Amino acid sequence: MNTTIARFLLSPAGRHALTVAADLPPGPAHQMANLAQLRRDLTLDQAGAVWQQVELRRQAVTKFSRAAAMLFTSEALQQASGEPVARHKAARFAGRAVIDLTCGIGGDTLALADVASRCLAADCDPAHLLLARHNCAVYGVSVEAVQMDALAPALRDPTGWAVFADPGRRSDGRRRFDPASYQPPLAQLHARYAAGDLAVKVAPGIDYSSLPWAAEVEIVSLGGAVKEAILWTTGLATVGVRRRATLLPTGITLTDADAPDACPVTPPAAYLYEPDGAVIRAGLVRPLAHRLNLSQIDPQIAYLTGPAPVVTSFARSFAIDEVHPFNLKALNRRLQALGVGTVELKKRGIALEPEALRPRLKLRGPHARTVIFTRIGDTPWMFICRPA
Repeated sequence: MNTTIARFLLSPAGRHALTVAADLPPGPAHQMANLAQLRRDLTLDQAGAVWQQVELRRQAVTKFSRAAAMLFTSEALQQASGEPVARHKAARFAGRAVIDLTCGIGGDTLALADVASRCLAADCDPAHLLLARHNCAVYGVSVEAVQMDALAPALRDPTGWAVFADPGRRSDGRRRFDPASYQPPLAQLHARYAAGDLAVKVAPGIDYSSLPWAAEVEIVSLGGAVKEAILWTTGLATVGVRRRATLLPTGITLTDADAPDACPVTPPAAYLYEPDGAVIRAGLVRPLAHRLNLSQIDPQIAYLTGPAPVVTSFARSFAIDEVHPFNLKALNRRLQALGVGTVELKKRGIALEPEALRPRLKLRGPHARTVIFTRIGDTPWMFICRPA
């Protein structure tokens, strides 16, 4: 988005057009007709921008409670943290002077400004700054906005500030997984701000063991889905902690300081446990097993097992009905014998797409089961389970 379009959307004419467009029928099937109607009063660029905002606002309701009044760009919305995750991160900055170094549309700025003693929203894109300032006003928070390159020496003494950065990880709708391809690159960010307290939001799948500096790696999940990862350095990091899994909305955490990184490996017992994705991504499966007195079914597989039910928020638990070597005919026979008409399919550590099997399953009956496909050693297995 350029600044001309951003200023138009913020103008009285733009706000009126957005109000009118919000009442038009949604979806791709109506796009051409809606654009034609908007073109009666707007230029082509203006009409396209207005309709895109309406669609983005509809998508953004899963992240922002006041999405209907906010302004977005497509890539910035995809990368933005939702409110619960942003509030969780902002808590570490409470009472501090903080720079949101690559603020984008201000998703994290909203939460930071709410708890910081002073909040500076910075971005190299002037259109982003216009949107971020507007979105902060929607939430009733004020920030100082400044256009600056994250790596330029515009901030003469960054050591007096805590710095949060969410470097660009998307381009043309595609995600960038290599930290060296972030905008700005991760290593350069750290080199520029290593003297102070720095936090960087990164892709959850990067290789944290390859980081050339010490950091606390926190993986955050919300409602069981992994949302993001944050590298906390220096004074923002927790002493003695290198890896942390945090589960929202409860906020409970597990760290590598809570239990040894070791557990036994045993055959499947009566119960199977699937750790939360944050626990898996943070490399805390074995500490969780140790903490819960469980074991792994295979040293390379993130499924735990035990003889008795364990109540925990860190893993989903299943009562195992049957365990068989993988065989589709045998699976159908057992599902029919158990009267299973509804099935959830899951897999881990096996080259199989479970949903591709669904049309070949013969499901009849009143009962529901979960079928988990995995491997023990080199042998593929299937577990017929019930949620415990």
